[in-house]
Amino acid sequence: MNIVQYLLSRFLSEERWNVGLMIFTSIVINILQTNGISFLTANIIQHLEEKQTQQAFTFFRYFLFVSILYITLYYGYRWFKDRMMTKMTQWLQFQIVKMIMTINNQTMSNSNFTNINTLINQLTTTCFTFFTDVITYLIPNVVFLLVVAGYFMYHHVGIAALFIVGNLILVTFYFLQWNQVMTKNLEYEGLNVQGEAQLVEILNNLDKIVYRGQTQKETEKYRGQQDRIVDAAYEYYHYVNRNMFIMNGIVLATTGGCVYYLIRLVSQKKMTLTVFITLFTILLLYREKVSGSLLEVFNLIDFIGHSQNIINHFQKMSEEYHAVENVQKSQPPLALKVIEFRNVSYSYDPSGATPPLLENVSMTLHTEGHKVIGITGLSGKGKSTFMKLLIKLYKCDEGTITIDGHDIETIDNDYLRSQITYINQNSKLFDRTVLENLLFGCTDDTAPEVCRSRLAEIMQYPKIQQLYQNVNVEEGSSGHLGEKLSGGQRQVANLISGLIHPSPLLILDEPTNALDKALKDEIVAILQAFKSYKQCILIITHDKDLYAMFDEHVEL
Repeated sequence: MNIVQYLLSRFLSEERWNVGLMIFTSIVINILQTNGISFLTANIIQHLEEKQTQQAFTFFRYFLFVSILYITLYYGYRWFKDRMMTKMTQWLQFQIVKMIMTINNQTMSNSNFTNINTLINQLTTTCFTFFTDVITYLIPNVVFLLVVAGYFMYHHVGIAALFIVGNLILVTFYFLQWNQVMTKNLEYEGLNVQGEAQLVEILNNLDKIVYRGQTQKETEKYRGQQDRIVDAAYEYYHYVNRNMFIMNGIVLATTGGCVYYLIRLVSQKKMTLTVFITLFTILLLYREKVSGSLLEVFNLIDFIGHSQNIINHFQKMSEEYHAVENVQKSQPPLALKVIEFRNVSYSYDPSGATPPLLENVSMTLHTEGHKVIGITGLSGKGKSTFMKLLIKLYKCDEGTITIDGHDIETIDNDYLRSQITYINQNSKLFDRTVLENLLFGCTDDTAPEVCRSRLAEIMQYPKIQQLYQNVNVEEGSSGHLGEKLSGGQRQVANLISGLIHPSPLLILDEPTNALDKALKDEIVAILQAFKSYKQCILIITHDKDLYAMFDEHVEL
């Protein structure tokens, strides 16, 4: 089951009562249209022709009653529809975000999640559009055709047979064209996805394009891609329009054939004028409904083609989500005194084409007594990866990691990360106030008053005060990804966030990288002071100015 099928089946399962009531309401509406309004209209016309005014007014009163009932039921149908559709977009986005967070909570992905935002919106829009088409056009029209066929069968088998054969030809033609239309659609959608990816690449690297003098070249490349998309789109929609012309011809032939047959029956006095007018009115309604819905029928192919490219991107995520959706792990009491790595190996390349980053690494860390443990080594040797394995952002290819004798694979991920805070080199922030970013992770479960007390202590340091002297820490927004703050302000904000968190263990990845000498010296002083709040601080660094504060030194 692909991700679109999974999400739609989940949504339909949750909304099964609304869907059932919509289908039931649609059946009643179509019965009123065929056997009710059309029949009453025919009787009004016939009685007026026969100068039977009283009987015409009687049927007119029935007509008003049925029309009011029809409008009421139609309102009910729309109410059920709107209730589902207003929920669907937000429900889909929530479910996809939940899937992404659940999967990455088990094993962190290296995907560019900013790019995924576009795909999430595309997937949500595609599912919404498909579902709208199904409940607005497909379900009502299928029900309408079944009701009309049944009504024709009741009045005249020949008319019903002609009507059914005409619609079978219509459906058969549609499915015979399916593969060719789908092929052209997939070609068009594939080029469209490439164009969107190219646009994202241009915007993400706009500064490089400009200062390397490549604006003209990149613009021409993008124009070429857009021209290919236009050509594919024209070919696809031209083919769709041709098929719609043929299908409209089939609908017209079916309607015309049935009307001709009706006229013959009336002329042979085998059908009353009332029944003729009733069936003739229904056929006109049929032509209008089906002809107006043919475009929506081809929109289903648009949906499938568009969703196929999205499915290809999300399919692995869907499979991973099913694997971890109901994983239950323990929360053993952890003293966090001994961390042991046993024959740990890890590679970023699952194919094995490149040597593993870490291979058969064994090490024991005694993380107690307010120690500072330095982890150093050449770039690319896996220092950061080593610590990410500890907090289960990645999973070992081989070997085990234990904390106080507990295999970390048996420990609940959120629980583990509440005990070990990791501050990486990424200085991105939330688009929230600076204070909210500083207190991130300090929830009601983690003694927020402790966080605030420690934050107040850090903010007394002169270089920290100077760094944020022009920043409204309490109410000022950090901006998207922290863009309203400087690189140093963002970096130090994340560092402070980790220091004030009451977790026993703290991992700092390159905490002083790119900081000026005076600020770095003050950060070192803060670390020295704050190590009394931590059972152990592990520092990944190339900065030799930090070596003096190490109680233990591990080199990879």
